Order: sequence, then C-alpha cells, then structure tokens
Amino acid sequence: MNKLQVGMIVGVSLVLAGCLTPIELYSDTCSGYEFKTGTNAFANCIQQEVKTAAEDRQELREILRSYTKSRCENLANANASTGGVMLKSPVVVNC
Repeated sequence: MNKLQVGMIVGVSLVLAGCLTPIELYSDTCSGYEFKTGTNAFANCIQQEVKTAAEDRQELREILRSYTKSRCENLANANASTGGVMLKSPVVVNC
C-alpha cells in the first residue's frame, strides 16, 4: 500500500470518526497495547495516537499538494505542446 492510499484511509477514517473524542477513537487501540484505562500510560498512548494522526494528516496534505502541483504542471505543458489548443477532454483543476 502506498502513502497516498494510507493517507486516504486515515483521512476517511477521521472524517467518519469526526464525532468521536480522542479517547473514544483510540481507546481500543491503546487497550490493544494492553494499557489500562485511567492510567498515565493509557493517557500517553492516546496523546501519541492523536499526534500520529495529526502527522499523518499533514503528510497527506503535502502529498495531495504535490500531486495537484504536478498535475497542474502536466496540464500546462500539455496545453503548451498543443499550441494553446484545448485538449479533447478538458480537465478542471484549481491551479
């Protein structure tokens, strides 16, 4: 699985979990690591999971930004190579 796929899974998961608190969202994960609810170790686990998710979202934003930039450059190059003539299948991209 590549980074974009992982990022999309994380992003969709976070959207679907938008109404959950971090404790509700990551409780099963931290319990799976055998941390006991209500302990400092459990709280640290929740904080680490929240931090990791934020880093994953940032990485996804950077991947999507890079993809959009390269897509815009490819469209500009294609347009330039056709002498400014519209391509048969115009693609709308907010560049």
